Amino acid sequence: MGDALSELIHLDVRSQQYDRYIEQAAKEDTPSRQLMQRSGPGPTMASAIVAKSARICWAMLQRGEEFKVPAGARRHGVNT
Repeated sequence: MGDALSELIHLDVRSQQYDRYIEQAAKEDTPSRQLMQRSGPGPTMASAIVAKSARICWAMLQRGEEFKVPAGARRHGVNT
């Protein structure tokens, strides 16, 4: 039982280290920082959203798809 508890404590410490790393990275990343300010997700969620968005955009580019802004979309609070 002592080994299992020791392992859980070790994993908890590592998890906290990763949380701090993600939080710092999100604060330094402009899209993540803006997302956290506008809609309220935390650093982990903001980082995940930005990373997933980048993957989707890259996949679209590889397929030769174009990026188009939908009619009526808003950017930075101004109608386009």
